[in-house]
Amino acid sequence: MNGIRLLAAAAFVFFLALATGLHPLYFLAYVLALVTLGSLVWARLNLRGVTISRAAHHYTLQMGQVYEESLTLHNDSKFPKIWVEARDRSNLPGHRTSCVVSLGSQQKKTWRVRTVCRQRGVYRLGPVVLVTGDPFGLFRFLRRQTEERELLVYPPILDLAAFGLPASELTGSSNRRSRSFNITPLAAGLRQYVAGDPYNRIHWAATARQQQLMVKEFEIDPTTDIWIVLDMQGAAQAGNPNLLPQVPRPDKAGRYSDEARRSIDFAGDSTGQPIYLPPSTEEYGVALASSLAARLIAEGRNVGMISWGQHHEVLSSDRGARQLQRILRSLAVLRAQGTTPLNEVLTAESNRFGRNSTLIVITANGDEQWVKTLAGISGRGIRSAVVQIERSTFNVQGEHHQDNSMFVVAALAAANIPSYLVKRGTPINLSLAQGLGGVKVIR
Repeated sequence: MNGIRLLAAAAFVFFLALATGLHPLYFLAYVLALVTLGSLVWARLNLRGVTISRAAHHYTLQMGQVYEESLTLHNDSKFPKIWVEARDRSNLPGHRTSCVVSLGSQQKKTWRVRTVCRQRGVYRLGPVVLVTGDPFGLFRFLRRQTEERELLVYPPILDLAAFGLPASELTGSSNRRSRSFNITPLAAGLRQYVAGDPYNRIHWAATARQQQLMVKEFEIDPTTDIWIVLDMQGAAQAGNPNLLPQVPRPDKAGRYSDEARRSIDFAGDSTGQPIYLPPSTEEYGVALASSLAARLIAEGRNVGMISWGQHHEVLSSDRGARQLQRILRSLAVLRAQGTTPLNEVLTAESNRFGRNSTLIVITANGDEQWVKTLAGISGRGIRSAVVQIERSTFNVQGEHHQDNSMFVVAALAAANIPSYLVKRGTPINLSLAQGLGGVKVIR
């Protein structure tokens, strides 16, 4: 618009010069017209030969990890570029890559950006819009670089080594310390070789150290199907999952103060590195589900997941790294937009659970109705455990949840179902180290 106004002014001055015959007006009209046309040509040529590229080492990360990428602006033209602005349209929270640079002839400039992934989900990287103009600011031209990539941010995996899992009644549902003649994923230890032992069970490194043949022993392979039921009913949630947590800065030695570790959004992990979650029962529930799945799959268990969020998500039980990746990918995009109460979800999916199943329910629902449904399922010989999230501790401005989860915990204890209470502001790994009521669990 500035260029159009200046061109209109040049035309007005020219007609005024024709009317008056004054030579200075002719000169002024020519100058204005030349400046306008010259600025237009300058701005158009300033984007010619300019391209941008971006590169990153990883496009799959977890919350708390740092996404790092480099952007390079190339000038393949023989003419210098006074200023070129790169506007990034990525939607990764906190990712700021926009930059204004000047480029010489056949020159390129690279800058790196590091962003902490503080929210799970699938994010778009790009496109980049290149913007340039003339020195007078009369014209501005844009060119859109259509290249886009996706960044997948998994939920965090916390250390839940102290979590006690209720054992199923079937053989192999827990570490029984019973020896198996067949090879299983659970190595129990070493012993001296005896006649008849298969040669493929000889541990050659231990044999070299002990100067005698040593063979590996294995435990009975757990065959229990463990189902994680994550309650994603929207009405049962509290807090704001889109609110980024306030992350304190460490000191020069990389340590966090005790006050920082008591932060209301601190989840914690086994390495001493804090993991901060958005203040929402939805995000705490997802973090619990991903951490429990990771721990159980690491033990060689068959793990499945059920969650009715924005759609019905049922992942059949399986084991191995591929199953964990399936669960994490599902949890990365899962949202608490479900409308089905937890008791109806348990009733609808109860036919999936047999006597060789163990059920872990993760919920913030303060209604005791679902406890009766779970008690009925447990009455069929299915072991159950509940991770109850204290919804009242997640009150944010405009929200007031007065329900007390202790009534649910008391109902679970009366039904002989072990439970764990997770509150905002208490590290999750500490909360799951203390069971409340119910049967004795196997650690």
